[in-house]
Amino acid sequence: MPQPAFFSPARGPAGVPQFVGARRLHRGPLRGELALKWRLVGDEWRRRRRAGGELTIRLALDADAPFLRIVVEGVNHAENHRLRLAVRTDVSSPAVWADAAFGPVRREPLTVPAPDSAMEHVVATAPLHRYVSLHDDTRGATIYSDGLAEHEVSADGTVLVTLVRAVGALSHASLAERPGHAGWPAATPRAQSIGPYEAAFGVLLHGPRTPATIDVIERTADDVLLPLTGTTVRAALSVPHPVHGATLEGTALAVSALKESENGQWLVARCVNLSDEPQHGRWRFGSRIFEAAVARLDETPVDPIDVGDHEVAFEVGPRGVMTILVR
Repeated sequence: MPQPAFFSPARGPAGVPQFVGARRLHRGPLRGELALKWRLVGDEWRRRRRAGGELTIRLALDADAPFLRIVVEGVNHAENHRLRLAVRTDVSSPAVWADAAFGPVRREPLTVPAPDSAMEHVVATAPLHRYVSLHDDTRGATIYSDGLAEHEVSADGTVLVTLVRAVGALSHASLAERPGHAGWPAATPRAQSIGPYEAAFGVLLHGPRTPATIDVIERTADDVLLPLTGTTVRAALSVPHPVHGATLEGTALAVSALKESENGQWLVARCVNLSDEPQHGRWRFGSRIFEAAVARLDETPVDPIDVGDHEVAFEVGPRGVMTILVR
């Protein structure tokens, strides 16, 4: 980048990726894994030769897993640049849905009048929580992100997720996206993100956007981002009895909260309907319940609801949030 104090996508790439080689880490049958070595080349990276510009991308496929796991590792020594992972899918001209606080939302390019663009340009990136999904009429693909919250989707179905954003100041007067200062131009040396970095992703291929597909995407998120792990307890003399907690049943329903109420008198069970259609759901609990009520988000009871011995059935509208109090 010609200016040392800031980062701006409009100034073009600092380097292009060059494939160095691959080696096999695991041959199966339970896990197949490849390590791909890449190097960033170009004028900027030649000037930063001491930085190396190298990174490793590991691709792992587990037996019976419906998704591909991706791990990126490298060390950043360069300043004022952005490093992104690009995943190419075959979903061209897609509808894009990115996960948010209460389920995925449609992400569409912004268009603003020309006078407004003179003050601030529209950027192509958008936020995501855990995943971004691409859909067309026949297919789809979802990229799960491990804590990285900036993505961009191109018209050909390529998903770009920001791995490292290195910047040296809060603001700069000559940013193409925001002419004039957007804030106080204080130096931010630690925001250059110098040092090692690592990120984990998952790639899931699926069908078009339907309630069943939404359900698969949501449930796969836990497998990608919160995988179950086991350890051996050598001193265990007997098999522990299973412990049953609360479970949510229903297509395209996601748990939003499961907690004690603020007044300490109820258990709060909240879920979100991620689909555009009404859905039937059911909460099952490990112990008997005697009373339940539909509540507002602030946990104020609104209407009583019928309960079974260990369960509560309910219906939630399209994109709706259902809060139920039980005790």
